[in-house]
Amino acid sequence: MSSIPLPTKHFLLGFATALSAVWVSQRLMALSASSSTRNTKSSRSPTKDATSTSNNDKEQDDHVVMDTPDLDQRMIRKAEAVIQWRTARITVVVERCTNDFNYSAILRTAEALGVQHVWIIDPPLPPTLAEDTNGDIMEVPTKENAGRPVPTGQFTPQELKGRAMHHIFARGAGEWLTVREFQNTTDCIQALKETNHTLWVTDLSQQAVCLTRDVLLQQQQSNNNDSHDPQQSSSSSSILPPKLAIVFGTEAVGCSEELLQAADLRVYLPLRGFADSLNLSVATALVLHQLFVLDPTIVGDMPPQEQQELRQTWFTKLCQQRLMTPKQKKTRGRLQLAIQQCDKIQAKEERGELVQPGERKKLNQKQQFLQELADLERTCRLDDQGTRDLQTAIADLVQHPPAPLTDMRRADNHRVCFVGKNTKKKHQEHWKDMVATSNADTKAQHSASFFRERVFG
Repeated sequence: MSSIPLPTKHFLLGFATALSAVWVSQRLMALSASSSTRNTKSSRSPTKDATSTSNNDKEQDDHVVMDTPDLDQRMIRKAEAVIQWRTARITVVVERCTNDFNYSAILRTAEALGVQHVWIIDPPLPPTLAEDTNGDIMEVPTKENAGRPVPTGQFTPQELKGRAMHHIFARGAGEWLTVREFQNTTDCIQALKETNHTLWVTDLSQQAVCLTRDVLLQQQQSNNNDSHDPQQSSSSSSILPPKLAIVFGTEAVGCSEELLQAADLRVYLPLRGFADSLNLSVATALVLHQLFVLDPTIVGDMPPQEQQELRQTWFTKLCQQRLMTPKQKKTRGRLQLAIQQCDKIQAKEERGELVQPGERKKLNQKQQFLQELADLERTCRLDDQGTRDLQTAIADLVQHPPAPLTDMRRADNHRVCFVGKNTKKKHQEHWKDMVATSNADTKAQHSASFFRERVFG
């Protein structure tokens, strides 16, 4: 380097020193991030439980378990992953959702993001219908309660059907959730107080605070300065409360005044367009996702006892669902539908309405349908005794579950298109050779065979 001018030497030495400093800084940041990851729960992989089958914690952390066609205990591994990712720290409260599609979407979103508890405040029933002086149908004015009509009377068949569908959607979408229903807002607020929930209510008014880290930390600091509660101060290390209930109101006007007055905090998501509100299910999805971004430690934050209860319930359910053959499932659905039709005919008769001969013939077969259904469920271990037998057959899995999946994406062999045959046929030209339309089932009924061998031998 003797032939290099002195200024150039100084520049090269300085440049080399800067590069070294950058490299050292990056290494320190990487080591710090690695240490932080080991000391906190990751949102990308399930927390490791004492019941895990591996004896080497480091191997567990580095081991990736993904869905494959030949993966043993596939559904149990998937369920275990979901359980270890589930959180009990957040409770979603939905007040008077009046749209069935929003209702189902909210439940599906909560389940997909890992929220276990959803509380539902039933929407108000439609206003009373009556005839006016001209004999035309009109809506009877109703009392107002927090800006919502209070049900006071009779309903049309269409309204009753819509009301029934509301609960059908809830049962289907909430199969893996703990759903609690309330008839009114007052009862829900009282239950939240009894369970020590902090109540955050979504609101578009200017009294609401922005659901961002800086604003929430500022609000938290302000609350701690005004409070002498040591428990509240001790929880300040987390940006979210120990038990948070986040409330979403009805599509038209949001949360009721009763809930707004009861709220510990009113919150909103910042919007940057002309639209000043979002679809209810979309808003729910964005707010829940934001909560997980604000505090990743809520992932998997569930008491061990509750996790164990979910294992018992879910593993049993997974086993029951796979003991029936496709033909048995079809027969069971047919019998259940026939029994429902008989119940409708029977209710019609009890109201004093005329029952047609064909309806009478079907009603006379009700006991036969009930007996066939009972025999089928007994054969498939779906009755009470069968459930106890299943719990015994999978007891070891509940106590010592296998290593969970670390990635919930399905293998291509397991990706299916959740639409009917007619829809597939309609789009067959555009969907040709796509992965989701090329598969119909898992390899050789792998999961079903696993459970059947355990139960039937």
